[in-house]
Amino acid sequence: MFGRQVDVSRVSEDDESVYDAFFGVCGYESRSSALAQHLGSRVRSLFVHDYNKEPVLSYAVNRAYYEKAGATFSDTTAWTKVPQVPLPDGEDLRAKRFAVDISSMDRDVLSHLVAILAEADATVDFYYSPAEFSPNLSGSSGTITVNRPALGLEGWTSTPDMPLVSIIGLGFEGELALAAVESLEPSDTFVFSPRGLDSRYDSVVDDKNSIVLAMSGHVSAYALGEPLTLYRKLDTATWTLRQSARVVFVPLGPKLFALASAIVAVKHGSQVSVWRVSSGQDRIPEERHTSALPVGLRVIFGVGNNLGLDRS
Repeated sequence: MFGRQVDVSRVSEDDESVYDAFFGVCGYESRSSALAQHLGSRVRSLFVHDYNKEPVLSYAVNRAYYEKAGATFSDTTAWTKVPQVPLPDGEDLRAKRFAVDISSMDRDVLSHLVAILAEADATVDFYYSPAEFSPNLSGSSGTITVNRPALGLEGWTSTPDMPLVSIIGLGFEGELALAAVESLEPSDTFVFSPRGLDSRYDSVVDDKNSIVLAMSGHVSAYALGEPLTLYRKLDTATWTLRQSARVVFVPLGPKLFALASAIVAVKHGSQVSVWRVSSGQDRIPEERHTSALPVGLRVIFGVGNNLGLDRS
């Protein structure tokens, strides 16, 4: 995959954009439908990836909301293009605008959506709803069942002889971070630790990742309330590193890191890949409630290129 042109900015808190389509998931967290409800009539069409294998916690409430809103349920990871989205008569196809709620997405769905939306050359507002702190939260910890490239962002480098450098986003899953390092065997590792929305999260992340933090000589913090700054940090680091190495992102922790990693991977093309390490279906379902207004990152993909929308 060749790199795509992107323009990235932050969505202002008072933005009132109307969206041609919304992409989200129907999961067991209460925040799975929170953004769709927040946007309400500002969305014309809803496409929802349904995690119907785990009908627990808030799943039934989320499903009922999306059904009432007229959502189309589908397996987004099977898409090869953005689905057909009806437009009012006379509207310019090039003006297409999408909203994506990444809050409850697993990293395969998120990565795949970013990859196909990049080919659509549209304006996309990605939203993340921070969750309330829970002292018993385990994240994706557990038996490792997924340890491979994320869908759509495999990289497929043409220079496999170059050394590999990993960039890891930390979360509550310290053992998964270690597993990634052991599997990839990178020549160097850079770690990024989330900070800012609740200091209790910061302490838990540091404790659960003490081994990885001690192993790496490159430790940086990023503010969850500043996704644009995070994207710029990762983009700059990638631009420098890819001159002499293959770059692999391992996005654990908050989904904002996974989003920024995916955008950077799309921009830099085959020299960069995103790796998914997870307990997959074996993870224990945990309720997550929104704690603040959603944070938004606006991405304009492929300015000036042909739109890759499926109009059939």
